Amino acid sequence: MSSATFHIELRVQNVETAEHVEAVGKAIERAASLIANDAILILGDSCNPKVEAYGEDFKNGRYPIRLRKPGEEM
Repeated sequence: MSSATFHIELRVQNVETAEHVEAVGKAIERAASLIANDAILILGDSCNPKVEAYGEDFKNGRYPIRLRKPGEEM
């Protein structure tokens, strides 16, 4: 197998404030970074994982969650 795509979906209720959105977005950012780093450890340095994270709700539609680049501070 040369490549594969994996998905994780988180559905939550009671996201009522901008602070909620920001906090959950930061949690998703941390999780995505951890998964990408684990993929590199498992598959080797030549692995260049492409990670996409986004939020979606009825009011705002789909919006990207910016992910940190390796070495970038939070």
